[in-house]
Amino acid sequence: MTSHQTPRRRMMAAALLVASGTIAAGALSAAAPANAQVDHFVAISYSEETHSWGTGWNYTDLDSARIRSLSECQDNGGNHCEFIAWAKNGCAALAVNGNYFYGWYGATAAEAQQGALQRNGGGYIAVTQCAT
Repeated sequence: MTSHQTPRRRMMAAALLVASGTIAAGALSAAAPANAQVDHFVAISYSEETHSWGTGWNYTDLDSARIRSLSECQDNGGNHCEFIAWAKNGCAALAVNGNYFYGWYGATAAEAQQGALQRNGGGYIAVTQCAT
């Protein structure tokens, strides 16, 4: 896949592709055993205009985490909040550098932060959240 992203707004397209495959594969598999561990999702949303952010974490579905992060972003004064990053059973981080921002994910907070900073070309970590 070729990605044409502007330097100003970037999103974790690779994670979305991986997650799409995971969701599709999960839908085709047999029911999980009764003692199977429940997946937890974390999401981060960001307002470029106000530099406000919001998180949603420990939800059992991505949509609920996403909605919570958008709501929290608005509650924190965000205008035009955007869903930026998410993770399943892991962590997500948001790096900001002036008008540039990038959300990324990882198994640990350090991995998510490092990925966001590298892809953003530096800056600072505005928020990191992990699903527990």
